[in-house]
Amino acid sequence: MSERNSQSLHMSKVRSKTRKISQILGNKNEGVVIDYQTVEAQGIKPPSSIKLEDILSNKLIAWFISLLIIIYTILVIIRISFEIETDIYATELDILELVFLSLFIFEVFLRVLVYHLLYFKSIWNIFDVIIIAVCLIVIISSLLNSSITQNQAFKLGKVLRIFRLFLMFRKINIIKKYKDKISRRKSAVVNLSSPSEKVIEILTSVLEMEWIAYHSSLKTDVEWCIYMIKEQKIYQTNIRADKEEFRDFVNWAVNGQLEEIEDETPAKTDIYVKVVPIENYGSEVESLLADSHKWDFDIFKFDKAAEGKSLEIIMGHLFSLYNLYLTQGFDSVKFLSFIRGIQMGYHKENIYHNAIHAADVVQSYYYFLSSCQAIDICQLMDSDIAVCFISSAIHDYDHPGLNNIYLINTSDSLAITYNDKSVLENFHVASAFKLLSEEKNNFMEKVQREDKKKIRFKIISLVLATDFARHFNDLGKFQLRFSSSGVKDDDDKLLAMEMMMHTNDVGNPSRPWKLCYEWATKVMNEFFAQGDKEREMGIMISNLCDRYTVSIPKSQIGFTELFIEPTFHVLEMLIPNVNENLKYIIENKEHWKEILENNKSN
Repeated sequence: MSERNSQSLHMSKVRSKTRKISQILGNKNEGVVIDYQTVEAQGIKPPSSIKLEDILSNKLIAWFISLLIIIYTILVIIRISFEIETDIYATELDILELVFLSLFIFEVFLRVLVYHLLYFKSIWNIFDVIIIAVCLIVIISSLLNSSITQNQAFKLGKVLRIFRLFLMFRKINIIKKYKDKISRRKSAVVNLSSPSEKVIEILTSVLEMEWIAYHSSLKTDVEWCIYMIKEQKIYQTNIRADKEEFRDFVNWAVNGQLEEIEDETPAKTDIYVKVVPIENYGSEVESLLADSHKWDFDIFKFDKAAEGKSLEIIMGHLFSLYNLYLTQGFDSVKFLSFIRGIQMGYHKENIYHNAIHAADVVQSYYYFLSSCQAIDICQLMDSDIAVCFISSAIHDYDHPGLNNIYLINTSDSLAITYNDKSVLENFHVASAFKLLSEEKNNFMEKVQREDKKKIRFKIISLVLATDFARHFNDLGKFQLRFSSSGVKDDDDKLLAMEMMMHTNDVGNPSRPWKLCYEWATKVMNEFFAQGDKEREMGIMISNLCDRYTVSIPKSQIGFTELFIEPTFHVLEMLIPNVNENLKYIIENKEHWKEILENNKSN
């Protein structure tokens, strides 16, 4: 093992990332709702207008305003109903009403400070302000004995009070809605159990706020957000291929269902297990293994030197390197028996999906963990490392050389068994665990039951993540989760492991040109073999499987631009060192374009 690789395995953990709030409000301050406790905890002082909005939304303030409305309503009704009886107290009542109107105009002033011109988008608010202003003028004029006589002032005030009374009833109705909302919360028997439900509750409360009526486009956006969360479409990605050469890929990569994720992490074990020393494979194999942490590692050359045992040897090497037999309580003898069984279960006649591909994915994952520091960045434990390698080794176990579409279209027994859902992926992992259940292969026999369940859950999750039907959904989910922060919990960790698994499975276009070209030729020829089979059966030929219409260079350019390049860009958000892979991707696209141009000229 090289010194560089050894150092990468023992790097200190990446410092925890802090989320920075760069902008609290937009330019127009159009009613943004913020969690002030979170903001203040991060040392950011909210703008005064946001504090003011919080005060106006306070329950005690709302009750105080409603009390003023009730008292003022009673006052207006008394003055209208008992005109003659109250005439002797006209001055005192005018002063009292002046106090109330001053408080109401002060409330309007505060709301204008918060919502600015948006407040006047409501015709009712404009009407209210006009009436309050005119009432103030009439009452002040009356108190000052202006040219408006007492009788004229009272008659004008009486008409305005009737309109004002109507607006008071409208305000009372708004307060009642607020009260009903509080009552519903108090009477709830069961607390909200999921973050999505809490988000829906928060967004719904936003819709019930008065200011939302002043911003129709924002209201529409909030309603759309609630709909998307309720319908569980938040991670659904819509994609349209404008380029003709991409359309086959879009049809090929059909969106599928996301799997549920468990948030448990296996604990380390102190069980002592006898470890069998690594077999001496010879100087050439050992020399090649020393470079197995590099992205330009040639798996074809290694498999030839290993006499077809590349998967068995590289798995044994990595488990010994990370001391996983000892830390996880794995029986090394039974583990090697299991891996030999897995290697033999791959079909040698498959052009692409064979044991060499499995060994290549294992080595690719090792590159991510070591040279790209994914162990530290993703906070992986030894059990997680074991899961990554085992999942890589078994992810295509017993692959028939035909894809899911073919199995579903021909009503294959596997498609029937797994209900057309991730057919091959379910088959691979189920078959691998069936092999593991045999006594001679059960290397987890001494592992504690709970730890074994957790390891099994994660292996299943990683293998199912290789279903390309999940590509767009998983990519969108990953981008949303890690666009502004790193790994925070076990859910994040598992999502990162799944994305690395998927990337390693399809990442050949990011290898150096020699390896990229060889893998592309193999996978396309395997596709063409399926197309020939479909042609003979007289059924529709699957996308990318017709050797007479599909151009390998053109398909590889499309596949790289549509899938591989975006995947590495998204992964780069969490694991920056994959930018080296992006350099190879750009170079390889140019090579394919040269071949395509040469083919056209010939």
